[in-house]
Amino acid sequence: MTEKAKFERKKTLKKILKTLGILTVLGIAIYYTYPYIIQMIEKNNDQTLTQSKQAHTTKKNAQYVSSTISGVITDEINFLTWQNAELTKATLEEASKVCEDLTLDYSDNWRLPSRSESELFHKETSKQKVKNIASSYIEIIQGGYIQTAKGANRSGGNPGDNTFGVGEHFVRCVRDDINYNTL
Repeated sequence: MTEKAKFERKKTLKKILKTLGILTVLGIAIYYTYPYIIQMIEKNNDQTLTQSKQAHTTKKNAQYVSSTISGVITDEINFLTWQNAELTKATLEEASKVCEDLTLDYSDNWRLPSRSESELFHKETSKQKVKNIASSYIEIIQGGYIQTAKGANRSGGNPGDNTFGVGEHFVRCVRDDINYNTL
């Protein structure tokens, strides 16, 4: 074998080894990031489902069942579960993060309620006289504040009315109850 052929062979082997090294690094990177990628895809799918449900499924009636053991109130008609324990005070800017970080009733897919969801919740739980509801005057919703039954008793108006809020107020998170949807 000539020197030139040896040189070309060595050069080709170096290219192959370099390519294998790059592929190995990429394989390792994919192996370790795969769970995070799947988690991001699932979170995006959950958010898309939530946005779709918010736009189409909030009904005009609801039936609430309170569970003091698990700290939630379930709307069995609209398939929503509401936080009813460990309400946290936050600013409007921090409220979404509070819900994203919440783990309650073996679930971590909580979000801020829409205006229509929260309005229905406060009007109907007041009308149905649901017992043991965590108490507050004003709660934070997506993009604003809403008055609770206690707030309406104190300052007039109705539960579920839009209201002005400054500073920190309680955050009551909600989640889509996918367990009911599979029945």
